[in-house]
Amino acid sequence: VTLFNDDSTQNSKEFTLPGSKLEITLKKEYGENWTKQRNTGELVTQTGYVTVLNDTTEDKDFFDLFKIPFTTSRIIFSYDFTVDASIKFEEIELDVDNFKKEVTVKLPHAKHYKTTMIIDSQHVYLDEKGLFTRIDLKEQNEALKRMEAEALETAKNNGLFEKADENGKKIIESMLKSDPLLSEYNINFKYTD
Repeated sequence: VTLFNDDSTQNSKEFTLPGSKLEITLKKEYGENWTKQRNTGELVTQTGYVTVLNDTTEDKDFFDLFKIPFTTSRIIFSYDFTVDASIKFEEIELDVDNFKKEVTVKLPHAKHYKTTMIIDSQHVYLDEKGLFTRIDLKEQNEALKRMEAEALETAKNNGLFEKADENGKKIIESMLKSDPLLSEYNINFKYTD
């Protein structure tokens, strides 16, 4: 069974959805849009906003016996982070069953896409400099790496990936339902991982 659109054959092209049981001729615009979407790579479906606080202390000690007075440097500061979760769009497959009027979408669960520190969100709560001791750039960078990992863990513990999965299903269903040929179809989801 092949479905044709109302336009002339010059304005349509055959486009077979991956894994479809029947060949469907779709409007040229839909085929191009789906191809463009598949080429986007990542479909970011949820962003978490997290503030992470860091407390770094550096001091001098006397042969590991005691800390030398007035040599403690301490900085307490925070940064805001965005943590993005996404679905790899090229791994999404569609299985169209025209007899049952349903589309089964096979997709991976959302994964961590990236964590971004918002540079101008820094807030310094305490900045004490001790004699002969300072917190150097290497220690500062290590603190930022720890903060980034903590931001990801916090977002994960607050349901980032579950929300990303739900949003991904809504976005994909909306995309499919926007096509007149699939607007009456039931959309089902099956995770591949």
